[in-house]
Amino acid sequence: MIQFNVFICDDNPAYLQEVTVAVKQSTIILSDEQRTFDILKTTTNYSELLNYISTHKTQNNIYFLDIELQQEKNGLDLAEQIHHLDPKGQIIFVTSYQKFAFLTYQRRIDVLDYILKTLPKVEFQQRITDTLTQAIDNLLKFSQDKKEIFTYKIGSHIYQISLDSIYYISTIKNSHSLALITKEGSSYFRESIKNITKQYPTLIKVSQSYLINYKNISDINLKDRIIIFTNNDSIPYSLRYQKVIKKLKSN
Repeated sequence: MIQFNVFICDDNPAYLQEVTVAVKQSTIILSDEQRTFDILKTTTNYSELLNYISTHKTQNNIYFLDIELQQEKNGLDLAEQIHHLDPKGQIIFVTSYQKFAFLTYQRRIDVLDYILKTLPKVEFQQRITDTLTQAIDNLLKFSQDKKEIFTYKIGSHIYQISLDSIYYISTIKNSHSLALITKEGSSYFRESIKNITKQYPTLIKVSQSYLINYKNISDINLKDRIIIFTNNDSIPYSLRYQKVIKKLKSN
């Protein structure tokens, strides 16, 4: 399960509420078994948002910002600060005036979209949903590039989960399918252990039948050659991989 964090900043409380409601509606539409959303912070204050991001060191977030903040600094200044703290963060400006769009290009601020508050309600909601969808796609791509996301296919459907949620992957006897055991449950898909090993080097091969995520190991029984995971599942490992296992055990 992947969680996307959302932040909203508008110095007008009425507009802040309006944007928050629209974003919440879009997150309900877009949430499924593979992804969820958490609106971590809604605020009318520029500094409050920056302090939260800086203190919690949260990364790869989605930001809905007003440009015309009637404060010491405006939304453009805020966006620049956010990019400094969260380089891959997805910034969406929600504003009343089209004329400010040019300033984002002039100051070379990387903005995903520019949504007018004056749009009809249905169109405004759809624009929020479409832009949020694009933000998710961008963040997943960044994560995939960093090999933090595991991608697999079942039929014509493509699924993506956090590598950290994987306990292990195993072959299925008399089948060309694999079993994917994660913190969210089990899935079954067609692929080879060999191909996955090449694509995801952080998953460690411990036999011809198993790949494991060492981060989710709770214990290793060297005598009986058994790996025990934090969900209490246990699997055997091959004598051939004893050196690898001993290294894991020592760490």
